[in-house]
Amino acid sequence: MFVQLCSKSARGGAFARQPGTILVGRDDLVTTTCDDSGRLIIARNTPVTGSIEVYAFHGGGFRLLWTSSPIQHVDCLAPAGQRAIAVASSGRDVFVLSMTHRSYMLQQVGSTDAIIRKLAVVRSRATAPGHMIYIAGGREVGGHLLGAQLYIASLESPLRPVLQHNVRERHNAVDLSCGDVDADGNPEVLVTAWTRSQVHAEPDNRPYLYGFDGEQLWPKWMGSRLADPFLWAGLVDLDGRGVRSLVSAERCESGQFKLALYQWRGFGFRHVKSITADGRPVIALPSAASDIYPAKVLVSFAAKDGKQFIETFGRGGTALSMEWKSKRFRRVVPLGIIRSSGRDLVVYAGDGQLYVRATGAERDKADGGVSTRGVGR
Repeated sequence: MFVQLCSKSARGGAFARQPGTILVGRDDLVTTTCDDSGRLIIARNTPVTGSIEVYAFHGGGFRLLWTSSPIQHVDCLAPAGQRAIAVASSGRDVFVLSMTHRSYMLQQVGSTDAIIRKLAVVRSRATAPGHMIYIAGGREVGGHLLGAQLYIASLESPLRPVLQHNVRERHNAVDLSCGDVDADGNPEVLVTAWTRSQVHAEPDNRPYLYGFDGEQLWPKWMGSRLADPFLWAGLVDLDGRGVRSLVSAERCESGQFKLALYQWRGFGFRHVKSITADGRPVIALPSAASDIYPAKVLVSFAAKDGKQFIETFGRGGTALSMEWKSKRFRRVVPLGIIRSSGRDLVVYAGDGQLYVRATGAERDKADGGVSTRGVGR
């Protein structure tokens, strides 16, 4: 079934919202994504309903362009690009956010057999409509997702999910990341699996890389581990050339944490260099890349005193380089990086407020260090 949800456009000046409503609340923010056109897409839940909102950065602040009609709740949100801007899930229901002639449209394109845990969008060609790849089902045991399975479904209606038998239920897939790692023009899918390996008896995160032929996944490299046990691993275009490196957050034997950079070398990822982290990584969020702008990685850390902060990392020669660091908050969430007038602006939520900061040498004069509490309808 192809269902279109009614929606309404938002008009008005920046920073003017209805009383009692702010862009970043206490617990209502689910997830966000920033695309390469400077849009900020936010999924939020209230105790009753969920919604998706689209913002644009202009004149030093965010302006609300559009908000969806209420849906039950929002679990996952992923950028899609091209015709579809983003894909979202609500329980077992799948929605596609796209641009119309003058506004935006959120359409329910189908439902799945199990609750979606993670999702991403992968394309076999730049002009292809794209496929949603997602992890669904399973159960939480001891803080780990067990028994979930991997599916692929074309974003063209109607939605017909196909179970990927190469990623078995016992592999316990827990995370996804997509991109071309070997410069052949075809995407790969990095699946993080919580499982044992032939050389490691205890379960841990394992990096499994799959090729994608436009319809199915096929195993390309089933890694037993990276240099050290990792908390998170993702594929990031750090050069802006369309080829992605692997960036991971790892735990060293000393108990310290590090961020590591890897590149694909024929068969497997070769460790390039690591940098020691100032705290325990909490959330890692790659930004969008384009032909002009390479991607960055935003990472939130927990310090020993319990406070949290954000650092941004880019490619510095042959290694990762820390480019910017926020002040400390009780709780902070990275939202993404938008580009305005040739500048990289970091967007993040700290203790219930939205902050926009410029990175690099211009950070002191870009926005004056002023937080943005809300933006207007």
